[in-house]
Order: sequence, then structure tokens, then C-alpha cells
Amino acid sequence: MKKTLSLALLLITSFTYPMETDIVNPEVMKVIQKDNPNSTFIKESQSPDGTRIVALTNKGVVALYDAKTGKFQDLVATNKMNVQSLEFNPEGTKVILKTTRGTEEYGIVDPEVMKIIQENNPNSTFIKKSTSPDGTRIVALNDKGVVGLYKGKTGKFEDIIGTNKTDIQSLEFSPEGTKVILKTARGTEEYGIVDPEVLKVIIGDNSYTTFLNKTQSPDGTKIAALTQKGVVALYDGKTGKFIRILATNKMNVQLLEFNPDGTKVILKTTRGTEEFII
Repeated sequence: MKKTLSLALLLITSFTYPMETDIVNPEVMKVIQKDNPNSTFIKESQSPDGTRIVALTNKGVVALYDAKTGKFQDLVATNKMNVQSLEFNPEGTKVILKTTRGTEEYGIVDPEVMKIIQENNPNSTFIKKSTSPDGTRIVALNDKGVVGLYKGKTGKFEDIIGTNKTDIQSLEFSPEGTKVILKTARGTEEYGIVDPEVLKVIIGDNSYTTFLNKTQSPDGTKIAALTQKGVVALYDGKTGKFIRILATNKMNVQLLEFNPDGTKVILKTTRGTEEFII
């Protein structure tokens, strides 16, 4: 009888204990709660290195705090209901939310730099952001669907990566930091990063053209760019000087890149892959 009762109590405990919620410093949580008197925190987690706390309120707000002082750092997400688990990735560079609708990832960036970016864009709310592996760049998605690239140390604007980007599940850099990767319900999109100063020259010479995607060769000597009219052109990677047109009428391009040798430009569309010899 005693063994049966003990087993029953063990099973009840295992099913009722909130396994997804990490244990964080209770004194720091008191500070966070004091600064947010109108909210109740229902889930919280601490980063692997112990420097940050992410917490979810009963209003669906997910925010980031300093784990030592409880000071607010950044708003991660809003309107997040039915959250099953809230945690950091092993590297502590992302916040991962698991809900009844699936998994969402939110990159963590320098909060002081994000303040500068936000101040320079007062009419926008940034809902996703990520820092490049070397920390030199930040990519951020705002509530209007614009994905912008910024300097990771100063917050200075560098380039628009994409527009009309909604339902983004994750936003991140490639391991090499040479591409921005967007994951949506429709699939994965990749956008190359090029020298912003050279890009200014190219845009200046094509003032009536909008560039949707661009990429720089491994040795930096060439840039390939796709316009909204489906034109893929090649430019000098140091001066921005036009070299030649590679292709026309290229729509629904998912990926634009050079091959590892820099001798070809590769396009991936919904129809398949095409290669253009340089």
C-alpha cells in the first residue's frame, strides 16, 4: 500500500511540476517584478552563462533582463499566448519559444546598440533581430516587414535586405556572416551581404532601380545584384562599376550567390537552379 501511494505521489509531482521554467535568482526576479507591478510573470529562463533572464508575462510579453541587476534590456516579443516552453539556445544567442503553433526563435543583440537603431527609426517597432557571428552587424525586422542591416557597434544603417517580409519564423546570419537567412512558412530565403559603400555607388548609378538581392564574390572583386524587374547584373566589387548583364526576367529568386571559386553566379528559384559563368 505504501509503495503504491509513493508511486502515485511521484507521478503527480512529475506531471504538475513546471519543467519548462528554469530556476532563476529569486532576488533578481523580485526586482523585475517590482519594476513591472501590473504584470505577473508566468515563465522565466536564465541564459547558459548566467548573464541574462528572459521572462514571459500574463499579457504575452516576452522581455530580456540583466540577470545580476534585473535591469530591462530588450523587448523580445508581444502577444505570445499558449507558450509551452521558454528558453535560451545552448550558445545563449537566441530565445526559443515553443507554442501550440510551433517553434519561434528570436536573436539577442547588444541592447545599447538596439536603442540607437530604435531612436533612428521612431516610427517602427523591431520584432526580430540577430547579430552576426563576429558581432560587426545586426539585422533587424520591423513591424512593417522591412529587414534592415546595421553596424553592430554603432547601429548605423547599412542596407535594406528585404521588404514586405511577414510571418518570419526566424532571422539569422549564416555561420560565415556573409548572408542573412529568413525562415518563413513558405520556406527559406537567403540574402547576400555586400560592401555597403560600393553598394551606394551601384544604387547611385541606378537611381530608378530597386535591388531585391545581392551577393559578393568570395574574393570581394565582384558583386551580383538582382533588380525588381528580374535583371541580374554583375558589378566591380571595389568600384561598383557595371560589368555586364547576366540574366533577365528572373522572378521568384530564393537564392543568389557565387560558387566557391567565384567563377559562376548561382540562382535558385521555385523552378530550380541556374548557373551563369562569369
